[in-house]
Amino acid sequence: MRAVMGGTTSASVTVPKSGCLNGGMTLTKRKKALRDFAKDPETRVFLLTLRAGSVGINLTSANHVF
Repeated sequence: MRAVMGGTTSASVTVPKSGCLNGGMTLTKRKKALRDFAKDPETRVFLLTLRAGSVGINLTSANHVF
């Protein structure tokens, strides 16, 4: 990804891989998203809704939880 500011191109920006979890996901997609976060060191950001993530989620791979 390259950032453009004021008509000039700045240095490349590295965007980390991310995952998400929300209430509209199927169980298969939910399991895959959680597995990817836990096992893939390149997946560095994981977003989830409070409702979808409030029960039964153990983010032992997380080092910051906000």
